[in-house]
Amino acid sequence: MITLLAAASLAVACGKKESNTDQTGTDTAIMPSDTTRQTTAGQDGSAAGTQENATAQTGFSTEGIITAYLKLQEALAKDDAKAAAQAGKALQGEFEKVDATAIPKEKRADYADIAADAKQHAEHISQNGSDIAHQREHLSVLSQDMNDLIARFGTDRKLYLDHCPMYNDGKGATWISATKEIKNPYYGKEMLSCGALKKEL
Repeated sequence: MITLLAAASLAVACGKKESNTDQTGTDTAIMPSDTTRQTTAGQDGSAAGTQENATAQTGFSTEGIITAYLKLQEALAKDDAKAAAQAGKALQGEFEKVDATAIPKEKRADYADIAADAKQHAEHISQNGSDIAHQREHLSVLSQDMNDLIARFGTDRKLYLDHCPMYNDGKGATWISATKEIKNPYYGKEMLSCGALKKEL
């Protein structure tokens, strides 16, 4: 009975379909370049192994990258494409600041793989300040990269993995938030509360 009520609540919150987002887009490179990374995140898209990897590595922190990402998804939740573009550029900069030699040798390849893909999507977002639908397409894959980053390198802050069941023609998409309150970056004010908390990171 509780499950049915929860499903009904989500259906009401997400009952209005997005009308303007072009899911096909002109960019064919919005899937992760390395599909082997997806297996680590778990079948539900959660950051499996976060606690195992949560110990801070000497000289390397994910905090600057996470902060820039959070500003990006918050801007999209507010339907602010220009602010999202600025945040995308800042996110690129945070990745560029990282000194790879500060990362343990056994994890450098993982970081390089995640960073290369994430920077590509952040760049697309930064260059499309007048096309919020395109920005949101890239956010969906960027969020997977961020989830992988947290799974491998941890974080000192409490974060939440949220899921929108309707985005991308019902295929769904996740994002990472600093608050439990659902503020959907894929639909903004059109369906701001659409989604559900999947996991605390």
